Amino acid sequence: MIDINPQILIIQLVTFLAGLWIIWKFFIGPLTKRMEQRQLSIKQNIESAEKMKSDIQQLKSDYEKQLAGIEQKATEIINSALQQGQLSKEEIIKQAQEQAKFLLQKTQEQLQSEKSVVMKQIHNQVAELSVLIAEKILEKSVDKAVQDRLLNEIVNELKS
Repeated sequence: MIDINPQILIIQLVTFLAGLWIIWKFFIGPLTKRMEQRQLSIKQNIESAEKMKSDIQQLKSDYEKQLAGIEQKATEIINSALQQGQLSKEEIIKQAQEQAKFLLQKTQEQLQSEKSVVMKQIHNQVAELSVLIAEKILEKSVDKAVQDRLLNEIVNELKS
C-alpha cells in the first residue's frame, strides 16, 4: 500500500504554490504587461495611420478644388475674350481670338504644370507616409535602397 505522509504533502503543496507565485510574479505578470503595452502601441500606430490617411484625403480634395477653380478661371478668361471679340470689328475679333488662343495655351500649360506638381507632391506624401507607417509597424528601419524601391512601387501603383 501507498502511504501518504501529510508533512511531505504539505511541503510539496507549499513548494508548488511558491513556484507558481514566482513564475507569475517574474515571468507571466511582466510578459502580460508587455503584451498589453505592445497591443496599445499597435492600436495607436493604426489610429495614427488612419488619421494620416484622412489628412491625405483632405489634401487631395483641397488640391482638386483648387484645380477646379483654376479651370473655372481659365474658362471665364476665354469667355470674356470671346465676348469682347464679338463686339469689336473683324480686326479686333482676330486679335481677341489670337489672344484667347494664347491665353488658353498658356493656361493649359500652367494647369498641366501645376497639376503635375500637385500630383507629384501627393504621390511623394503618400509614399513617405506609407514608408513611415511600415517602419512604425515593423519597428525597424528601412534602408534607403529599400525605401526608394517601395516609393517607386507605390508611385507606380498610384499612377495606374
